[in-house]
Amino acid sequence: MNIRIAILDDHQIVIDGLRLLLENQAHFEIVGQFNRGQELLDALATLKADIVITDILMPEMDGLEVAMRLKDQFPEIKVIALSMNGEGPLAEK
Repeated sequence: MNIRIAILDDHQIVIDGLRLLLENQAHFEIVGQFNRGQELLDALATLKADIVITDILMPEMDGLEVAMRLKDQFPEIKVIALSMNGEGPLAEK
């Protein structure tokens, strides 16, 4: 059984790097890549994902808001948050 992963980041180069890193690993399947939080949330209505990897600091809808909406709308999806911000408390919210 594959672990289905959706990637959300406002920088395409980060998405491309994560995809390259993960897509050749056994049991991982990249099911979607998104640059905006609302695009991801809209797609999850039909897209089956087990994990969402998201940047925390993004324009329009940040990763924290995305994570909170995922928790409400898709509680079975796990979230991995990424940030280049060195402040630990940001990710702990």
